[in-house]
Amino acid sequence: ERVLRGHAANAFVVSRPPGHHAGPLGSVASKGFWMTPETSSSIGFCLLNNAAIAAGYALNRYGRHGADGCGVDSNGEPRVGKVAIIDFDIHHGNGTEECVKGLVPRRIQMPLPGSWAPAYKEVYKPWLDEDDAERVFFGSINLIAGDDFYPGSGDGADDDEGAYPNVCNVALTPNRRIAPGDLGARARLSPAKGRKEADRASAEFRERISARLLPRLRDFGPDLLLMSAGFDGIETDHYHFLTADDFRWITDELVQICPRAVSLLEGGYDLNPKPAAEVRLPRTRGDAKRDAESPPTATVKPEVHDDGTLDTDCGLVVGALAHVNALMKA
Repeated sequence: ERVLRGHAANAFVVSRPPGHHAGPLGSVASKGFWMTPETSSSIGFCLLNNAAIAAGYALNRYGRHGADGCGVDSNGEPRVGKVAIIDFDIHHGNGTEECVKGLVPRRIQMPLPGSWAPAYKEVYKPWLDEDDAERVFFGSINLIAGDDFYPGSGDGADDDEGAYPNVCNVALTPNRRIAPGDLGARARLSPAKGRKEADRASAEFRERISARLLPRLRDFGPDLLLMSAGFDGIETDHYHFLTADDFRWITDELVQICPRAVSLLEGGYDLNPKPAAEVRLPRTRGDAKRDAESPPTATVKPEVHDDGTLDTDCGLVVGALAHVNALMKA
């Protein structure tokens, strides 16, 4: 409401729980993830799909009366003709994709254990009217690492431009030697090799988004941009090797296409602050023996960087601040 009415240029919503794995009927069927009972109700910590709800609200509240673009109507009410949802959490936004695909009649597989007979359900859940599929764009940038990396979808191979022309998945590739979530292997990675992997991941991230996603988003021409902002792909987290500058870059690219933007927090699991650096203090005359056994130290005050982050900040804070700073400058 505040963004559409011009009271704020854009917004970042620290929403919990996240929502991008919640589909129109709850949990979404995912190959290889049938092992636990909760897959029949919800998975990935998600209960309600915050981004899809926000998009549906925008179309219902401001897309009526033949709205065909941004601006205001004759009564001074905001107009929203098209909404885009872009998800850059490292996990595929399978729930959001299912919500968007549900804007046209389709049959979906129910999330049942693999040993059960397959069951299907007809789904058609428009947000405003039968033209919704033409008004909503969904794009996801996510890691693909086989069936062992949840949710195992989003490689772009099943994008059907005929039935769902406004669905676009951009697949990223993992490190060949370090599986996503292998914290032991990540800890053994030398700083030089970590930097090299971050450079590779960053180049792939930007090249594939620039080639596949951004041109289609520009052609779509959204009036409102919703971002499912996940920071679990940052190099200090469990899964990939993106940097804070990558999150700054994608935010800049997206808001250049649509300045009216609302971002909603999704994933991010590097939550522990880094330990503060310590320095050894000079020895004192009176306690030379004690100092030799346990030299006195002092904690160094963390350095504050230009973007507001500290040396001790966790990955979630570093990634989110890069994103928010880019939004504030838009």
